[in-house]
Amino acid sequence: MTAEYDPLRDEGRAYAQRLRDAGVTVTADHYHDMAHPFFAFVNVFERSNEAVERVAGRIRAAVSPRCLPPASRGES
Repeated sequence: MTAEYDPLRDEGRAYAQRLRDAGVTVTADHYHDMAHPFFAFVNVFERSNEAVERVAGRIRAAVSPRCLPPASRGES
């Protein structure tokens, strides 16, 4: 996740591209209208709320027991 007004913006975007070039699946969101600390401003900026929900949803999906093979869920 990068923000337009972020001193690390270019490095973050370049890192995502290097991962893609290496064959890694990458989800990279860029918030054109936000500054570096925007992610911490939940309940202050609607875009912050959106970003947190988006990340939380992706984490939930990644660690969901449905994503694991049956043996890893304790099923036979």
